Amino acid sequence: ITTMKMRKGEPETFVAPSGWADGRDYPLVVLVDENSASASEIFTGAVRDYHRGTIVGQRTYGKGSVQRMLSMADGSQIKLTIARYYLPSGQSIQRRETDEGEFISGGIKPDVEVEKDRLAVNGDLTTDNQLREGVKILLEKL
Repeated sequence: ITTMKMRKGEPETFVAPSGWADGRDYPLVVLVDENSASASEIFTGAVRDYHRGTIVGQRTYGKGSVQRMLSMADGSQIKLTIARYYLPSGQSIQRRETDEGEFISGGIKPDVEVEKDRLAVNGDLTTDNQLREGVKILLEKL
């Protein structure tokens, strides 16, 4: 499902239990947008890399870092990035930007790009255009 690579040491690979998806060929659509990050990106990337479903929406955020909070002697805390997540294909999902904050790479590009209507209400078929597109794709695959 994902590999975690630390600066030093061997990469750690996480796999799904054997046979978990065997015999399950029902259609799957994953809805994502620019706020989809971290675990949702790992799931989305595994679905994409293993051709198990269709990704609909907008490019995901690109949170591919593994972070750990450490307590300091004075009671404060520090958050350290200790590793990066990689998809089954080896792709890093970590967002990269220029010094000016312009997007360079990272996140997951959907199979079907649908920019969310700014007036959309999540889960409301009458306003959520990404959800409507996902339902349309599912119905076409049935």
